[in-house]
Amino acid sequence: MATLEYVQIPPYATRLHPNSHRAQSKVESSLPSPLRRASTFKSPTSPSNATSIGIGGQAMTLIPQLLFSSINIPADATGSEGANPPGTAAGSSSGNSRIISKARLLSSRDPLSIPISTANFRRFVSKVGPVFWLQDRVEEIILWRRGWRVTGSWMALYAFLCYFPRLILLIPHTVLISVLVSTHPSFSSQHPSNPDAEIPTPPPAQAAEASPAWQANLTAIQNLMGAISDLDDLLLPYLPYLTHKSPYTPLLAALTIVTLPMTLLLVCVPMFPLRLFALLAGWAVLGAGHPSVRSRVLPALLARAKSDKHVRCALAKAVDDDAMLDAVWSSELRSVELWENERWAEGAASSSGDNAAGEAKEGWGKGNLKVDERAAWTRGRDGWSGVGEGGVSNLTFSLAPGWRFVETEDWRPDLHADWAGEGVAGDLDGWVYTNDAWQDALPAPTNTKACSGAGWGGGAGVTRRRRWVRRIYYSNDEESPP
Repeated sequence: MATLEYVQIPPYATRLHPNSHRAQSKVESSLPSPLRRASTFKSPTSPSNATSIGIGGQAMTLIPQLLFSSINIPADATGSEGANPPGTAAGSSSGNSRIISKARLLSSRDPLSIPISTANFRRFVSKVGPVFWLQDRVEEIILWRRGWRVTGSWMALYAFLCYFPRLILLIPHTVLISVLVSTHPSFSSQHPSNPDAEIPTPPPAQAAEASPAWQANLTAIQNLMGAISDLDDLLLPYLPYLTHKSPYTPLLAALTIVTLPMTLLLVCVPMFPLRLFALLAGWAVLGAGHPSVRSRVLPALLARAKSDKHVRCALAKAVDDDAMLDAVWSSELRSVELWENERWAEGAASSSGDNAAGEAKEGWGKGNLKVDERAAWTRGRDGWSGVGEGGVSNLTFSLAPGWRFVETEDWRPDLHADWAGEGVAGDLDGWVYTNDAWQDALPAPTNTKACSGAGWGGGAGVTRRRRWVRRIYYSNDEESPP
């Protein structure tokens, strides 16, 4: 084997002639223009800039730098046209046309640059005022903040457009004429007959930096970012229903397919009152924004829904099903149960000698249970086989081999109380009330004072119990923990 100093040359290598190789040509590429101009950009914390701009200007200059310091810019984020997409030859015309079309998009027209972001953000803050002005006017109309006359006028106008829908094509002309009339010089001064009349101030076309309008735009941008984030957080839990990551997705797809022909047939029927439907839908939005509806009607409906045991159970089950993992859904599911027991006491003195599970106190409590009766938490309905003390979230017991508790959910009270038999109804929280011997289920009291005995016609309904359930699933990986 031929050797060259300490480097071993493999036997299958071919030695080149000393003059057979050529120097590779140097490839030069210019930096993007914004980066070349970065040296002329002054630091926002420099003394010269601190004296020339106000506090608001410094904050606006610092915001882009803080944002860019918290992100990682990818290598191809400069928007250079020299980079080829994967699978495209360097000299192919299709690749070049694809790159050019991509570079012309608004989102990738300019490369990522702090100076460009700072300048564009300054321009955006100074010019976005009319957008928020229009947003405030719409909010005032929907929420009735300018009185019933203004919102009522818009409701009448909407009804007129619903009756004559072709007049919608005249909206651009109406808006333009309204702007020309409102900006006429004759309306710029107050009317001599009423000098105290309030004239609506038009939105500023451009706010000066560090001015009150500038600060107002910054506040509006801040609140808009928070509102969009809150809306995203509100809709994000329902996204799995549309992305086939929830067990309810097939049901939703089937419901959509079934209702589509019926809806299409209903809309295509000539007798369908489309104008009336549009009118009622628009008025419903404005009606929901009325202060009386938001302060009285909606809270009453929510309270009614919360007091309905069927609605509460359905919502709790839907939340648990949504959080369940796919591996659990594909396994066999069962339910286990616990029983919570409590006794009524008129006062601490009347409960002396009671169970040591807790200190006796007036009203319902586990500390009022007697020594020779059931425990606070039991496995069976008869009140025996206690499982310990403490809150329901801390209670657990051994399961059969291979069975595990569903990790994404906790114990849930049985609000229906169907276990008590026909004709016996529990209260809103699922409690079933019985006498001193835990027999003869009695109607739920309307208030806590009814438990003294007079509430049941002289009976002694001083005990109650409630059923808790939790789902378990079978796992072949390992046995359930003790």
